[in-house]
Amino acid sequence: MAKLLIIDKKIGDLERYHNELITDGYIILTATSRNDGLKILKSDKSFDLIILGMETGAENGFRLLRDIRKIKTDIPILLNCEHTDFKKDFKSWLADDYMTKTSNMESLKSKVIEMIESN
Repeated sequence: MAKLLIIDKKIGDLERYHNELITDGYIILTATSRNDGLKILKSDKSFDLIILGMETGAENGFRLLRDIRKIKTDIPILLNCEHTDFKKDFKSWLADDYMTKTSNMESLKSKVIEMIESN
């Protein structure tokens, strides 16, 4: 059973992703802040995937992405972005993949499966 860490300050998105993915049998831990996400990751490095919610111009998100890579370099990270502009920012290259936030949970589930299986 794969274990996911979802970090997103938008509680509605966080709850929706959690509820959808947990029904597929994933073990899910969540955090609504950078500090909480890092605290969870420092205490448990056994995640199969991190889903990181990003907002436009979110320098804090990029800082968190760098901090995650310092703690655990080989864990796949999916940036869940509000806009496609992130793929143009070289700082996003620390992530393994990205997708635009959507209400289509099948897109998210497919991406999660793809990333876990390729790791």
